Amino acid sequence: MNALKNLRIGTRLGSAFALVALLMTGMALIAGYSLSGVRADMDKVLNDLYVKVKLVNEIGDDINLQARITRNLVIMDSRAQRDEEIKSLMASRERLTAKYDELERRIATAEGRALFGELQQERK
Repeated sequence: MNALKNLRIGTRLGSAFALVALLMTGMALIAGYSLSGVRADMDKVLNDLYVKVKLVNEIGDDINLQARITRNLVIMDSRAQRDEEIKSLMASRERLTAKYDELERRIATAEGRALFGELQQERK
């Protein structure tokens, strides 16, 4: 402590400023490293998980659409209306198959592939 008192005020202030600048640089490096981890997590959420959730929601919407079309087929009397509903049902089935294929391509884990395989078995 006596060594600091023997230094001139300018030297003490300069040393304190250098120490603060060094600490701020260290904090900036740590923050940059932490942000790179956050960036990787955000990339995974936006480009992988969100896309899968969106596909699953679209699959659910198409399944509900097919249920409504099937109900309409039972209710309708006109052959022309039924034919139109059957065309809609076939188009929905094609979209649904494409979405299942896209979802299957995006699954990366063994557990996810196993669960998807079970889903496909139930679908058949």
